[in-house]
Amino acid sequence: MCGIIGEFGEELIQKDIFIDLSNKSVRRGPDMSGYWTNNKNIQLGFNRLSILDTSKNGNQPMISKDYNWVISINGEIFNYREIKNQLGYPSSYYVSDTDTEVILNAFASWGVKKTLNKINGIFAIALYNIKKNEIYLIRDFAGVKPLYYGMKNNHLIFASQYDQVFHHPYFKKELIPNQFSFTDYIRLGYIPAPNAFFKDTWQVEPGEIIVVKQNLEIFKERYYLYPKPTSQYIETEQNTLSELDYTFSNVIDRQLLSDVPIGAFLSGGIDSPLICSYINNKVNKLDTFTIGSNDSEYDESNTASDYSRFLNTQNHLYMYSEADLIKDIDDHFKAYSEPFGDYSSLLSYQVCKNARTRFTVAFGGDGGDEIFWGYPRFLRFIKHRHWFKMNQTLRTILSSSLRYFGNKVSYGVSGESIQSWALGHHSHNNIEILKKILPNQSNSIELKNLYDGENDLNNIEEILFWLRKNEFYGHLQRILLKMDRASMYHGLEVRVPFLDKEMLEFSSKIQPELGFKHEIPKYLLKELIIKRFPKEMVEFRKRGFSFNLDKSLKTILKDEVLSLLVDSDPYPYNTFDRNELNKLVHSYYNGEYNNPWSIWVLYSLQKWAFTFNIV
Repeated sequence: MCGIIGEFGEELIQKDIFIDLSNKSVRRGPDMSGYWTNNKNIQLGFNRLSILDTSKNGNQPMISKDYNWVISINGEIFNYREIKNQLGYPSSYYVSDTDTEVILNAFASWGVKKTLNKINGIFAIALYNIKKNEIYLIRDFAGVKPLYYGMKNNHLIFASQYDQVFHHPYFKKELIPNQFSFTDYIRLGYIPAPNAFFKDTWQVEPGEIIVVKQNLEIFKERYYLYPKPTSQYIETEQNTLSELDYTFSNVIDRQLLSDVPIGAFLSGGIDSPLICSYINNKVNKLDTFTIGSNDSEYDESNTASDYSRFLNTQNHLYMYSEADLIKDIDDHFKAYSEPFGDYSSLLSYQVCKNARTRFTVAFGGDGGDEIFWGYPRFLRFIKHRHWFKMNQTLRTILSSSLRYFGNKVSYGVSGESIQSWALGHHSHNNIEILKKILPNQSNSIELKNLYDGENDLNNIEEILFWLRKNEFYGHLQRILLKMDRASMYHGLEVRVPFLDKEMLEFSSKIQPELGFKHEIPKYLLKELIIKRFPKEMVEFRKRGFSFNLDKSLKTILKDEVLSLLVDSDPYPYNTFDRNELNKLVHSYYNGEYNNPWSIWVLYSLQKWAFTFNIV
């Protein structure tokens, strides 16, 4: 895991200024810094977190043997030894035992598309073709690793961190928010790719190649999309569980590659204990890390400790408190160089900060809920699907009447469609609030497309397949952003085996039975964990990785929130309807509006703007 940066075009900035920009990502890669230029139209910077072959032989940017390719990569290619065997070069051909050198040779031998079709990993790649004078920006299948870019003054700038783009001299003189991206952020608490906060800046999308020609003409192509469902395996059949067991074991084997200490996060849920159980069978003594809370409503540490004792891991428990929040909140915002409004980032920051004192690589459980239908909302959507056969007005009247008489009918049925209901679930400021505090603003077409579509309301499978793909390219991207920034700020690599390419391929072949034969979210993973732990130990109640945000906003953070949102014109200046925004904030503190996450999203934007010298 590393930090990459580069610029491509006429009139490169001075080397010392470029190095200063590169140094902004030194926390992503504290072990080595590198630089390369052709002294004409490209310069690359690199900060390395050494995981495989920690010697200087693995340093980057790296040049191919034929002097035709230069590469900088942030990430890991887990099947690089398999690729190495397929290439067929003698061992003497290589100067290191790194995945970087192997895939560089693969690009040189096979070309870009064939290599990407073969590799399996988490990565963001900048690949420069010296002969053609063109550059490729490439992001992994699931979007685990970030890659931002901007175009200004006939000049391409790209980097692992967004501040390296917008602090570039060509950008920082005039930072104009993209109003669509800004509105997406206020609604969701993050900005989905391909957009970014400022005009003329973007994100490379998951599974995308961006080719920039020497004349700076840009071509985009998705080399990977989440596979179309095939229903090869029935979710509730034993052979499906056996195949999942076999596949997951292969994934863990592949991802255990490391020349530095490896550990794993361990919660009281399902995903991380399951991962730990597989790792534990393959290593001598596993180090695990658990974060707990003094608030019993959010604390999973007792269950996590039970898992640890059963597996005989060396578990390190850290109890999170408000004192941690006060001490680390400002530094925590430095980890997020783009606006980010998921308050659980405070906990991710804390767990990564403490885990890094024990190991350099950690396994995390992200992705299991998204690809195995793990969220309770999936069941809620399909149970209410028939409501959407009615006229919207009739739905609203009838559902309100039924609730009045004590019936449980979700408020989501009053929306336009299941798709709009899904967007509502992911929104922290709904459309009614947006219309008040941001008059005449609208969400981006990309966000609308993400939540667009129609389903056969009689076909549960079709609905579930749409929901899974939507979660993969929507909500999951917020989760991955949160953990990447928190972990890499502390020089910690987090691997996500549920998002291994082989797991994605397998999950796409499952015919779901949710709503048919069972009503158990994440059915397969629950069946699998019961086979690996005593049933009485397994905790199926989903608490989430959280803390009491409402309490913190109304006590220790209250003065600062009011100062930033009410007492002054919030950033971006002259954008919010101040009167409506003040009403919203005061209604929250008066107890009339019970949505602390909404306030956190607004507060986080102001903290970001001050932290990165935007205002």
